[in-house]
Amino acid sequence: MKQLNKIVFLRVLIGIYMLLFIWSVINPKDYQIWFLEVIPCVIGLLILWRTYAIIQFSTTTYIWCFIAAGFMTVGAHYSYAEVPLFDWIKEAFELQRNNYDKLGHFVQGIVPVLIMQELMVKRLRLSSLFWINLISLFTSIAISAIYEVLEWLSILGEPGTAELFLGAQGYFWDAQSDMFFAGLGALSTIIFLKRTRRMIQVNVLFD
Repeated sequence: MKQLNKIVFLRVLIGIYMLLFIWSVINPKDYQIWFLEVIPCVIGLLILWRTYAIIQFSTTTYIWCFIAAGFMTVGAHYSYAEVPLFDWIKEAFELQRNNYDKLGHFVQGIVPVLIMQELMVKRLRLSSLFWINLISLFTSIAISAIYEVLEWLSILGEPGTAELFLGAQGYFWDAQSDMFFAGLGALSTIIFLKRTRRMIQVNVLFD
């Protein structure tokens, strides 16, 4: 019954994301930017779907995957530098830039940690809390760095597209700060979500 409820819940999440996806593709800021921003979400969700029979992640991990995909899909519609709510925050608090991308990268840092923790406990059967957390932290930071490089490679020779896609908003250290926020998200997950120790203790699927 518990497993059935989880499947129903995951189907609801997928349904909500599909509605968000359809909304996102209707009159986005730029279709090329939309495609570049959304394709990692689609690939990631397809991987989770195809590997479900091999490893079933916890509900917590699936929820955060959904949240991360949602952030990227909304950002794809407006472009990361022009999400309306964060434009309002920028004006209300007299900030220099729209910081939606920073929050997105913070969430981006959370997901790899959750996935790596479960892979190491459930598949590799590791029991060292220190190594599980350290490897998951470094994996998250590495993925963030690779993502920044891929962003750079994808817009070489297209200066107009580059500014819109990267959402740097004139900030010279944008890529470095993106990685910093991803690392902060990863570290916060390790510190505040005490799930790894419980997974090791019960050695079963953790929800």
